[in-house]
Amino acid sequence: MSVEIVLARPGNPASAISVGAFACGRKHASPAVFPDTEPCFDVSAAVALLAAPDVAVSVLPLPLGPGQWQPPPFTYSAMAITASPG
Repeated sequence: MSVEIVLARPGNPASAISVGAFACGRKHASPAVFPDTEPCFDVSAAVALLAAPDVAVSVLPLPLGPGQWQPPPFTYSAMAITASPG
C-alpha cells in the first residue's frame, strides 16, 4: 500500500499540494510494515505557496490501480512538522 502526504489550507481542499508519498510492504499474510516509520519531506515550497498561518496535513491511502481495493483512512495519534534552519 502507498500513501500520499498532502498539505492544504484548513477547510480548502482545492488548495491541496502533494509533498510526497511512501509505501509499506507485507510478506504473505503478515501485517503491513512501513520501512521508514519517520518519513521526512521538505514542505518549504508547499508552505510558501499556501501562504496560510495554519496548514492541514492529510495522509491519503492510494489504491493500487483502477477498480482496486481502496484502503481505509489512517488514524495517527501524533504528527509533527518541524522547521530546520536554512
